[in-house]
Amino acid sequence: MTAPDTTGRVAVPRPLPVSIIAVMFVLYGLVSLVPKAMVFLSPEIREGTAALTEAMTTGGVLTLSMELQLAHALAGSMVFILAGVFLWAGRNWARWLALAWMVGSLALYLLLTGPVVTFYLKIPLFLVLTYVLTARKTSAFLRGRPVEA
Repeated sequence: MTAPDTTGRVAVPRPLPVSIIAVMFVLYGLVSLVPKAMVFLSPEIREGTAALTEAMTTGGVLTLSMELQLAHALAGSMVFILAGVFLWAGRNWARWLALAWMVGSLALYLLLTGPVVTFYLKIPLFLVLTYVLTARKTSAFLRGRPVEA
């Protein structure tokens, strides 16, 4: 066993699933910024996005302007970049930030669109990410404590 550092953390190897999720969060956050930025930069894309947003959100109980939905989406991209970078670095709070954002996003999506197929497609992904981010090896890595047998 490795001796703890000055913060009391022990060097625990990063589990492969944490590495994969961290990289995917950062990539998703970076790649998703491009189309969101295009909505701001192009009037044609903005008009098309407004029409699509209106069509997609007619079944929900909540109505938000496209601007608020876009602000939420941009914030989400930043959250996933931040969570990915700090998951890679082994920060425990990063997993809770990502999971809390996903729960909030799922709830908002359900309120905006109603129970549509795309909502149900997101549930298995959320469950897999929740399982991996709360697994024993992940917890040991993020807390800096070895897994106890």
